[in-house]
Amino acid sequence: MVGSDHASGRPTAFTPAIEQDLADYLRNLSRRGFPLRAVDVRRIAYEFAVKNRITGIGSEKTGIAGRFWFRHFLSRFADLALHKPEGLSAARAMGCNEEVVSQWHATYQKTVLDLGINDRPSHIWNCDESGLQDVFVASKVVGEKGKPSYQVTSAEKGETVTVLAGFNAVGQYTPLLVLFRGKRMKPEWAVGSPSGTIIPMSDNGWITSETFMEWGQAFLKSLPKDGLPHLLLLDGHGSHVYNVSFLDLMSSNNVHVMCFPSHTTHVLQPADVSLFKSLKANWTSQGLVFNREHGGRKPGKADFFQIFTPSWTKAATVANAQSGFRSTGLFPVDFSAIPKHVFLPSQTTDRPLSAVSPSVETMNSTGESPSQLLITCDVAGSSPVDAADESHTADAEVPYNVEEKHGTKSAKN
Repeated sequence: MVGSDHASGRPTAFTPAIEQDLADYLRNLSRRGFPLRAVDVRRIAYEFAVKNRITGIGSEKTGIAGRFWFRHFLSRFADLALHKPEGLSAARAMGCNEEVVSQWHATYQKTVLDLGINDRPSHIWNCDESGLQDVFVASKVVGEKGKPSYQVTSAEKGETVTVLAGFNAVGQYTPLLVLFRGKRMKPEWAVGSPSGTIIPMSDNGWITSETFMEWGQAFLKSLPKDGLPHLLLLDGHGSHVYNVSFLDLMSSNNVHVMCFPSHTTHVLQPADVSLFKSLKANWTSQGLVFNREHGGRKPGKADFFQIFTPSWTKAATVANAQSGFRSTGLFPVDFSAIPKHVFLPSQTTDRPLSAVSPSVETMNSTGESPSQLLITCDVAGSSPVDAADESHTADAEVPYNVEEKHGTKSAKN
């Protein structure tokens, strides 16, 4: 039975101690950003069995352990399961190092204290942009077993509309900026848009220095005139940090601008952590409803706000805004609010942190040697594309000699 030292029936092929070590190995690889596929786990198990003359765990023909072994192995560890991984680039993995983030967090804490707004959540803001595509596909659907499920989409490739949003730690939102791709704006495209939305046009649909300035002016108009400074937190996008006119405009209106360190916004930026996740989930849900009601017709610009506005209303809540600031430790100011596991992928490489931030001393948070971090030198020295390649995870080395740690013997099954 699960969770018991006793199991009825025939003994397992591996001893409980060896299975525990394999489970720990899988957990560590997953935490560090290199989770293994089911076939990789089955291959490792079979190769170990062959090496140690353990029978009944696979066939020489396939070279991997059987599906039944894998299924029963997972059933013995309640915290292990198959699920779809989220992408994390090698650059983000390296940049989101605990030392880098903690140093930035300390600077942030000193900044809000110096400005006298450490207890003024209404004066701490974050803004960011995200792209919404007009092709909608559900992640999972209900269908008949043994038969493929097809979903009608409006096109193979969608058009992206950029949305720039801002909010503070209280849960107040700035005017929205929705950027369409094109030359001329038609009045009917704005029908149904949230109040105060700015709708400019650009040739490629991307935020430019000029459109960011347009949002900045609307942002300033929305601020309370109480004489206190404001802090605006941004990522390092070129239209933000290399926009001298925008920075001058903010400075002249007592708004201080602070940037997140590179490759850390998925951990530090409230908009990434809460708002845009909710917005995109609701955007997809509303888009699927539109597709069903219109027979798969591709939504045009005149349809955009029919889908977007209900999605925005559900996502742009006080609770989501406050949750974003709270879970990133920005308000209340608390570095410990960031879970430690988000820093584990930074341990998957021994590449120096100087490649990410020249001012940060190379180190890892555990003090372990690279050989103890469960990743081979091939992964550590590879390009971002290579590091994510399945062949590396499939050939990743076991971090210790299992045969030396545990006595091995053959089993009947």
